[in-house]
Amino acid sequence: MRYIKRLCIPLSLLIVCGCTAKTPKRQHVLYFDQDIKIQYKSNVNTCDYIATVDSYEIQASMIDDDTVYVSNFEVKCPKIDTNHLGKTTLTYKIGNDTYKTKAMITDKTKPVISAKNELAFTIGDRHEAVRSYFKVSDPIDPVEDITVTLLGKINWQKAGSYKVTAIAKDKSGNESRKTITFILKEKPKKEESKSASETGQEESKPKASVSEKKEKKESDGDTGGEKINEKVDKPVISNKDYLFSDGFDMDSAASVCQADLLSSGSGKGGSCIPLKNAEGEYVGMRLTLY
Repeated sequence: MRYIKRLCIPLSLLIVCGCTAKTPKRQHVLYFDQDIKIQYKSNVNTCDYIATVDSYEIQASMIDDDTVYVSNFEVKCPKIDTNHLGKTTLTYKIGNDTYKTKAMITDKTKPVISAKNELAFTIGDRHEAVRSYFKVSDPIDPVEDITVTLLGKINWQKAGSYKVTAIAKDKSGNESRKTITFILKEKPKKEESKSASETGQEESKPKASVSEKKEKKESDGDTGGEKINEKVDKPVISNKDYLFSDGFDMDSAASVCQADLLSSGSGKGGSCIPLKNAEGEYVGMRLTLY
């Protein structure tokens, strides 16, 4: 019996100790937003991630700075450092009770692509690599960590319009797109001098005689001004032949021709020229007046 009594005392102590070691129950229940994602390097109020406290749905009017006022108690919200990407734990307090939830700090900012909408070139002009016409930057990732893919090709030797799209993606998978239209123009041809046909046509045009110029000026009403003193070649006129067949010989034909030339009296001038037949024989004399 002694042994039984000795065993009962420790067992009773164990039962009492087990009851007193129980974790105290928290007085309130907090529900948080699901899948909380916070933008990298942003200023946020973690109170916004509480959905309900007990049966109270949290409204913006219940939040003041880092505290949520609910009925006769308040919830203290944690401050958070958003300068590091990845998972983090948010710890809230109601009195001495703590409530925790998980959050993810992520980069949601897309890369920035700076480029003109349209670029024009002439075939044969110097040009840079197509990639250099797209300037890429990112507020978080360094430029060397941004991948750029180009869609579209340009035939620099053929006139036309070509579209090239740049796709920039940062380490977090954020993506931006920008398209440039490249316009290639034919090289302008140098102005050639007048064609040979045009030049020939101009050269073949007959020059207006002095009389035609004078008539034109008179027809245009220009009768005054300077007189035209250009020399005009007068046509040669054959006036008279003195043939041996008509009874003349060389002496008489020459004498009569000279006499007629002198008697013309016009001062035009002229000449007496011996005539020959096809056999080269003299057949007379010809008087020619100018």
